[in-house]
Amino acid sequence: MIREVKEVDLENARDEASMYLRVRVVISIDVPLQRCLRVDLSGTGVVTTILLRYERFTDYCFTCGFVGHVVSKCPDESVQSEPLSDQQRRLGAWLRT
Repeated sequence: MIREVKEVDLENARDEASMYLRVRVVISIDVPLQRCLRVDLSGTGVVTTILLRYERFTDYCFTCGFVGHVVSKCPDESVQSEPLSDQQRRLGAWLRT
């Protein structure tokens, strides 16, 4: 869950061809990372779904979605007994970049 916005990269946001906005946030690590947010961007009641991508996490469990441990150390025993395919994982390997 996103707790606080720390910084917004407005330089990239000004480019009309840009398909993303980079935002630095403080997150809560006691819940799984979100894949998307549903927000009212304009304040008119029209809700938009925004897909989220995360960068530079070192200890992230791609199976249960929590920050703080890797798949091999996941406390969920079912994760360790049968590894999930890329399609079954909560977020992809691009998170490591």
